Amino acid sequence: MRPLLTLALALLLAAPARAGTYEHYTLSPSSPGLDGWSPYVSAPGGFAGTSAPADGLVAHFWARSQFAPGERAGWIYTPPQDTTVASWDIERMVAGIGGGHWNTVLSATVDGRSRLVWTDVPSQNRPWARVGGTGLGASELLAGLYCGGPSPCIPAGTAQLQLRGSRVVLHDPYAPEVEAVQGDLAAAQVLRGTMALSLRATDRGGGVYRVLAEVDGRAGPPVELGDSRCRDVLPGGDPYQFAFRQPCPPAAGATVALDTTTLPDGRHTIAVEVV
Repeated sequence: MRPLLTLALALLLAAPARAGTYEHYTLSPSSPGLDGWSPYVSAPGGFAGTSAPADGLVAHFWARSQFAPGERAGWIYTPPQDTTVASWDIERMVAGIGGGHWNTVLSATVDGRSRLVWTDVPSQNRPWARVGGTGLGASELLAGLYCGGPSPCIPAGTAQLQLRGSRVVLHDPYAPEVEAVQGDLAAAQVLRGTMALSLRATDRGGGVYRVLAEVDGRAGPPVELGDSRCRDVLPGGDPYQFAFRQPCPPAAGATVALDTTTLPDGRHTIAVEVV
């Protein structure tokens, strides 16, 4: 007769995993909308502005024969509270540049100072291409078309900067905090059948994503938290790719179950991780 399955349990409520980075994808068919983006315009003479068509963002100047130094239009990206921008890459296109000193500038605000990510000074008409920078630690991103001066800027029809396919890597330095741990998986030293552990977790920054159990270092299937926002937007590869800059709930409860009949008798180490 086969003996009853018994496990000598060493339960570890592990240091919460993934207090690190996740990716925010915007301005694309898989993640439309302006989550995090806001326009800025400074043009006393008018006829400068921004728009947000379905496929991206636009800053444009039109109808006037020339624009004065200092006039500008563009877009600002602000990361969620308790995060910073680690890196940024985006597709850009520039058109309608005539004469004068147009400047195309993509920059990051780091410790209150502007750090250039990509510039074209003086601007030229540019086809679609991906540009970006890493190691930023930024509190804000800016992308704009400016009349830099000293000469006035002359459009060839409509001068414009178009943006699409933004990928922002956000750094979330705060690990989730776990409380109210209970259940037979946490209390028992010898396990039989299916046993469970429940907990409640809170998280600053990106939110509480998932909870999973590891047995002897091998991860089981995750318990997903939150709604459809809190899901990987790109199948395959890195599971930390989202269509929202703050995708997951700041607090959530979860229950993790473990079927011990799938394990051999003996001593095992079980870790429950909150991501």
